[in-house]
Amino acid sequence: MGGAKHSVKKESLKEPELDYSAVVLRPSFLKKEGTSLIVVPFTAGVGVEANKDLDRLSLMIVKGVIDTFNKDGVHFKIFTSEQTDKVDFIIQGHITHRVNPEARRGWMFRPQEAVLSVEAKMTERKSGNLILIYSRQRQAQLLMKSGVLRKGRGAQSKDVIVREDEMTLAQHLGQDIAEYILEQVK
Repeated sequence: MGGAKHSVKKESLKEPELDYSAVVLRPSFLKKEGTSLIVVPFTAGVGVEANKDLDRLSLMIVKGVIDTFNKDGVHFKIFTSEQTDKVDFIIQGHITHRVNPEARRGWMFRPQEAVLSVEAKMTERKSGNLILIYSRQRQAQLLMKSGVLRKGRGAQSKDVIVREDEMTLAQHLGQDIAEYILEQVK
């Protein structure tokens, strides 16, 4: 009859390639336990289109940073942006490069690769001193879904990019930033 069936096949996620550079300008500032910070959503860098997708990626980066600091639970207290006057440090940055897999829709049968690069800066709020600069690029092959949707007599098949994987890539970038900072604290 007119029931819909949908079958999904998932391909494996390629191990991400990564590259980073970091400079800690004032390591002694990071050694204080119980310091507080806020993470400001990252903005579009030069040549990167600012849009709703980029805003979502930015929030996933922030989520990755905050989740990692919360797991540590010792070195940093996380505050919201409304409590800026109470924090010791501010982390902010830019998404400096993005390869948008959806822009290459004509290549549906080739693996879709997402590339994100960020530059993060950590500053001391009171003095404005730059504490560290961290840049990282990650790229990963996105999961693809091959689905067949059947309605009645006709059948339709198409590949769909799973957007959540680009979001996961952004979250991993945030985790990388926080893990690097935590390594410097220990």
